[in-house]
Amino acid sequence: MAKELPINTKEYYSNDNFIKTNAMIHAKYKSSLMENKVLNLALANSSNGTLDKEGTLVVTMTVPEITRALGIKSHAIYQELDTIAATMTGRVMGISDPQKKTFKYASLIHVAQFTEDKRFIVKFSKESRELIENITEQYTRLKISTIASFRSVYSLRLYEALKSKAYIPKGEIASDKNKIRVEFGVAELQFQMGTVNMEVGNVKNILKESSKSGSPDYEKAIENAKERVNIDWRHFSRVLKSSIKEINEKTELNVVMEPISGKGRGGRIRKVAFYVDKNNKQMPEETFIELSEDEILDSIMEMAEEIERIKIADCKAIAKAAEYNLDRIRRAHEVAKQQKEFKASYTAFMVWAIKENVEPNTKNNNQFNNFKQRTYDYDELERDIMNYSDL
Repeated sequence: MAKELPINTKEYYSNDNFIKTNAMIHAKYKSSLMENKVLNLALANSSNGTLDKEGTLVVTMTVPEITRALGIKSHAIYQELDTIAATMTGRVMGISDPQKKTFKYASLIHVAQFTEDKRFIVKFSKESRELIENITEQYTRLKISTIASFRSVYSLRLYEALKSKAYIPKGEIASDKNKIRVEFGVAELQFQMGTVNMEVGNVKNILKESSKSGSPDYEKAIENAKERVNIDWRHFSRVLKSSIKEINEKTELNVVMEPISGKGRGGRIRKVAFYVDKNNKQMPEETFIELSEDEILDSIMEMAEEIERIKIADCKAIAKAAEYNLDRIRRAHEVAKQQKEFKASYTAFMVWAIKENVEPNTKNNNQFNNFKQRTYDYDELERDIMNYSDL
C-alpha cells in the first residue's frame, strides 16, 4: 500500500473527501476542466493505491467509478480519457522557495493508460509522490462532489486557489474566522487560472530567472506568452465575475471581489482582493465590492472604447448623469451599442439614455423597451454635458 499519510486518512479520504497539497493547487499550468476533475479523482483514490517495484504510486479506477463521480457519459469515456491522458502525462509541476532559493520540478504523472478490461490506470512519478504522500501542512480539504459540479475550469481553479488561502495565519486573531481577505496580483492570477499557457514559448524560463531575484515577474512573462486569452482587464474581469458566480452557487464559499488599481488616476488594475466567507448561507447580490469613483471612470472609458474613444471629462459627465451607478451606465451602453449611428456624440447619447432610463432592446426590432419615442434637442443636450462634467 501507499505510504500512510501523517493525518487522519479516514476523515479526508472517505468517499467524497480528500486533501490536496497547496503546492499542487498553486502550480501554474493551462489545462482542461475534465483533466482537472480526473486528476482530483486520482488524488482522492491515491490512499488506496499501490507501489510498484520502481516506487511508482499506481492508482486504478474503473469506468463506473469515474462516470459516477464525474458525471461523464459512459459511451464517451474512451475518447474523453484518451485526450486527458495525453496532457496529464506531459504535466510538470514544481515546488519553489524564493527565500531559500530552492526549487524542484518533476513530471507529475508517469503513465496514464486505459486497459482492455476498462480500467483507467494512473502512475504518479516517484519524484511527485512527495506532493501526494508527505503532506504534513499546507494542504487543502476538498470534496469530489464539489469538484465535479463545476462547469468552468476557471471556476474550479479559482475555487481551489481561494480555498487554499482562506485561513487565519498562526498567531493572528480575527473577529470572524470564517471571513478572510485573499489578494493576488492580476498577472499571477491569470497564470493560476490558466488563461496564459506557461508551457509555450519562453515563459517558463522568464519566470525561473526572475524568481532568482525574489519573486517571479508574471507581467513580463505574459508579455512574452504566445498562447493567452482574456488577459486585458475588461475581459479577465468578466471571467472572474462568472467564476465567482459559479463558486457562490455551488460551493460553501461566498466570494466578493475588489479590483485594486495602481498608483495615479486611471491606473491599471494590478491586484485583486477577494473577500471569502467560508460559511456561505446566502448568495450575495453582487460579486463585486463597490468601486471607487476613479474605478467607475475607468470602467466607462473601457466601455466607450467599444464604440469610440472619449475624454475623461466625458466619462465624468456620464458618471454624474448616472449618479455613479455602474448598472445604469452599463444599461445605457448596451442601448448605445444597438444604434447604427448617433445624432449627437456617444457621450450625449449616453447622458440622454441614462436620464430617460432607456432599456436595451431585447427584441429584434427598432424600438427601445419601456420608452416612448419623442424628439430631443441634441444641441441642448451637448451643452448640458458641460454641466455634468464640471465636477
